[in-house]
Amino acid sequence: MFAPILSLFFMIVSSGFIMSFISVYCAKLGFLDTQVGLIHTSLYCGMLLGSLNAKRVISRLGYNTSLILACCFLSFLTFILGWFSPTSWLYLRFFSGVCIGIFYVASESWLLVKSPLNKRGYILGLYTLSLYLGQSVGQLFLPYALKQLPFALSLSSLLFLSATIPVIVGKSYAPIAHFDKNQNVFSFFKHSPLGVFACLISGMIISTVFSFLPIYFEAKNLSSGVLMSVMILLGACCQYPFGKISDLFDRRRVLFWLGVCGCLVSISLTHMSEKVLFEYGLYVFGGIIFSIFPISVALGCECVSDEDIVSMNGLLLFSYGLGAVLGPIISPLAVSIFADYALIMIGLYAATLAVLALSSMKKDERKNNLEIFSSSSLLDEVNLR
Repeated sequence: MFAPILSLFFMIVSSGFIMSFISVYCAKLGFLDTQVGLIHTSLYCGMLLGSLNAKRVISRLGYNTSLILACCFLSFLTFILGWFSPTSWLYLRFFSGVCIGIFYVASESWLLVKSPLNKRGYILGLYTLSLYLGQSVGQLFLPYALKQLPFALSLSSLLFLSATIPVIVGKSYAPIAHFDKNQNVFSFFKHSPLGVFACLISGMIISTVFSFLPIYFEAKNLSSGVLMSVMILLGACCQYPFGKISDLFDRRRVLFWLGVCGCLVSISLTHMSEKVLFEYGLYVFGGIIFSIFPISVALGCECVSDEDIVSMNGLLLFSYGLGAVLGPIISPLAVSIFADYALIMIGLYAATLAVLALSSMKKDERKNNLEIFSSSSLLDEVNLR
C-alpha cells in the first residue's frame, strides 16, 4: 500500500527540482519575472485539466498503469525541454501539469481506497510527509545542476523514471478501478462542500507562502532559504500527529482549530520584532498550514463510497489547484494596505476556513436537532392515538 507514497517521493524530488531550476535558468537568460511566472502557471493549469480527466484515464488503464505512464510521459516531456527554446517551454510544462494532475489523483485515490476510514488521516499524513520531504531533497540537486542544461534535464528525467519502480513492484497491491466514468466530477461538490472549500483555501495559502514569503524574509534581512526549508520540514513532521488526531475526532473540528490557530499565529508574526521569537513562531505556523490539505482531502473522501473516491479526489485536487492559481493573484492586492500583506492575507484565508468549518458543524447540529424534534413529535402523536 506504500508504493504510491514512495513513488510520490521520487516524483516530487524531480518536480520540485526542475521547477526551481527553470526559474533560475530562465532568470539567467534574462527572462522577466512575469514570463517565468507564466511558465509555472501553465503547469498548474495543466494540473487542473489532468485532475478533471484523471477518472477517465484510470477507468481505462487502472491505477498502476496510469501512474507508470504519467511518470514516463513526465520523464519524456522533461528530457525534450533541451530540444526547444525556453520560450516554448510554456506548452511543454502545460502537458507536464496534466500528467502530474493524473498522478496525484491516481496515487491519492489508491491510498484512500486501500486504507480503512479510521486511518485515512494518518495515511494521507504520511503521503504529505513524503511530498514535503521530496520538495526539500529536490532543492539539494540545484547547485550541481545549474552548470549545464543537459545534466539538469537528464537528472530530472531519470528521477521521474525512478518513480515508476515502487509502482511496478507494488503492482499486485493496486485496487481494481470500478466506477461510473461518465459521472460529472463537479456533481460531488454536494457531498462535502467544506472539503472542497478547505482544499481551495489550502491552495491559496500554500501558493501565497511559496510566492511571497521568501520576498518578505529577504526584506527583513533573514535567510529565506533556511527559513523556508525548516518551515517545510516542520510542516512535514506535523503530518503524522495531525493525521492521527483527525482520525480520532471530527475532521471539521480539527480544520476549525487549524484555521483559528493559523489565523492567530500568522497575525502574531507581523508583531514579532525579536528575530528568535519570529523564527520559532514561523515554525509553528508551518506545522499548522501545511496540515490543512491532507485533512481536507480525508474529510471530502470520507463522505463518498470507495467507487466514488477517484471522482471526489479529482474535484478536491482541482479545487486545490484553482486555489494555487488564485493565491498569487489575490494576495498582492493588499500590498498597498498592509506592509506584511502576505501574512495578513494568509491569516484571513485561515480565518475563512475556521468560519466555514464552524458553519458546517452548526448546520449539522441544527439538522440533528430537527430530526430529534421530528421523531419526538411523531412519538407524541402515536401516544395520543
